[in-house]
Amino acid sequence: MVSALGVTRVLSGLLYGVAPTDGSTLVAVSALLATVALVASWLPARSAARVDPATILLVLASTTERDIVSIALPGRTEESEMRWTRAWVGIFALITALISLRPLAGIVELTAFSGSLYGACFFPAIVFGLHWRRGSGTAVIASFVVGILVLLAWDFVPGSQILHKIFPAMALSTGAFWSVSVLTENGASEEVEALLAGDPEHQFQDEF
Repeated sequence: MVSALGVTRVLSGLLYGVAPTDGSTLVAVSALLATVALVASWLPARSAARVDPATILLVLASTTERDIVSIALPGRTEESEMRWTRAWVGIFALITALISLRPLAGIVELTAFSGSLYGACFFPAIVFGLHWRRGSGTAVIASFVVGILVLLAWDFVPGSQILHKIFPAMALSTGAFWSVSVLTENGASEEVEALLAGDPEHQFQDEF
């Protein structure tokens, strides 16, 4: 409301039949925006509250071990991977406890950051994975690292307030995925090549 009152001269040329300082209109619009934000936040929060925290930790730990560590350090035994998966559960539980004791920001900021983190990390892998024959685990990890670093560092860039951090993070993580994919060996299997080429007979020849 304070911001709206501060730009009344600009608003006066855009409004018809309503004064730019009309109190009832400002209150009604503010209430409407607050209601929309509340509904949009309540539904995801309700779904998230129903998930067992232990399940979330296990998924996070197994994904870290299988999709990141195993790619960076291939050839390890199954026993070693299981041991490290348990260790990751403990590490992420400790990190969660520390954040809970001393939150870095409010719930709105944390929710917005988590959404930005998801988009910056997974957008390149999902889009390129569905529509491009090239790609590799190394490219996925590179896009993850670049996306996370940009999200963490963007607020320190001069003039960053004019552009939300999700846009440069997605752009640079996508560029990292493409660059690493081009410079490294094609990681697509014959089945993936056949699928993207539209050759279902070759794709399922081993099943018949």
